[in-house]
Amino acid sequence: NPAKTEAYVGLAKNAIMEMHFNDVVNYCNKAMKFDSENLEIRRLRADAYTGLGKYDKAVPELLYVVERDIPSMSGKTNACLIDSAFNIVNLHLKAKMRTEPDNAFWFFYAAYLYDAIGNYEDAVIHLGKLYDIIQFDFYHKVVAECYEKMRNFRAALKETNMAIEQDPRDIDLYLRKI
Repeated sequence: NPAKTEAYVGLAKNAIMEMHFNDVVNYCNKAMKFDSENLEIRRLRADAYTGLGKYDKAVPELLYVVERDIPSMSGKTNACLIDSAFNIVNLHLKAKMRTEPDNAFWFFYAAYLYDAIGNYEDAVIHLGKLYDIIQFDFYHKVVAECYEKMRNFRAALKETNMAIEQDPRDIDLYLRKI
């Protein structure tokens, strides 16, 4: 029923302007009973989940919108949605690292995420924090790779030398120095 969908979407829009995020989620859930593929509803629900700090629920909603609306979106709009999804994941990770500072998984995931988006400086920082929690054998090798990507060859060489000290049998490390 399109009229009911529009009514619930209108209520959700009003509620989000007043920052009543639980109401937004409720209105969106009711609207989705009539139109479960409506991208506007999904985006509103993602915004509400973000406002509630439920980042694990917000990201799938944003990704749903991005995956289905690529042909009709401008590159700028699509990039904004992807950026929003990254920011939500980043906020979630930061919250987890604050509340669980000894959980190596969150620092590993942050390092992986930063490496994936090309933010190698933050990847190195989080690899260092991960290493403080668990001293893994290939730390210096991974950090050297990040420094190479940053084109900081002195730091990469220093880390490569430290990696060779840890594992002198790793031939790839010697080749990296050439």
